[in-house]
Amino acid sequence: MLLLVAFALGCAPQGETGFCDEETPCPGRAQACDMVSHECYVEDFEAHSTEDSPPSDFTGKIVPFFRGQVCAPAEVKSGEPIPVSIDACFHPCLTTTDITFRHFYECIGSSCEAYATMWLVADSVAGGCPADAFGEFDRSMCNTVSVELQIQTNDGADGQNIAGSMLLEIPYLTNADMEAIVAADNDEAVTREKIDQYPQQAGRIPGERAIWVLPHLPSPPATCVGNDGCDCYDIGF
Repeated sequence: MLLLVAFALGCAPQGETGFCDEETPCPGRAQACDMVSHECYVEDFEAHSTEDSPPSDFTGKIVPFFRGQVCAPAEVKSGEPIPVSIDACFHPCLTTTDITFRHFYECIGSSCEAYATMWLVADSVAGGCPADAFGEFDRSMCNTVSVELQIQTNDGADGQNIAGSMLLEIPYLTNADMEAIVAADNDEAVTREKIDQYPQQAGRIPGERAIWVLPHLPSPPATCVGNDGCDCYDIGF
């Protein structure tokens, strides 16, 4: 398991954060500096695909999660793992040769933030893929690829169980971003750099809220697959 230092930023991008210039960059995620007003801002951003003008035929292409469904409990007892299930939607023109997933998290005090990423290595089928194969094709065409993961809550920085909140994000990444992360052997700095190119979007946070992790809460289910102890949310649709 890899750890990625992450600050709890809330469920939406930060707005203006004060003075910036060429020597004082903006501190927030995906922020740019207005060199006239010297204020930080986040540009409007909408993700419609993970690759523009993709080739029709390919082999060994790395394709990250873009759309699908993510299930997780709303509350978890401290010290017990948070189950997460991901049902990712991929175009049927992809022939999967490998499936990989990772999750990363870090806590600042009682606030934790986690990222979950998954991707395929895939070839195009005979006849190739259409132009929208990595975009917003009709949901009825989804070829679902499912994975399960657990986020541990018993390895806080001080050796104690985590007690507080865990904000889970399924970040937007392009095919090129994911390729660079894989090429860097999932290096923490490269992963965070690619994620931080884009503002945090509430729609990529299951339920648009953090998961409570506290000692008095009930134990979570072992899995979210077919379990009513978890809530499921669409991501990217």
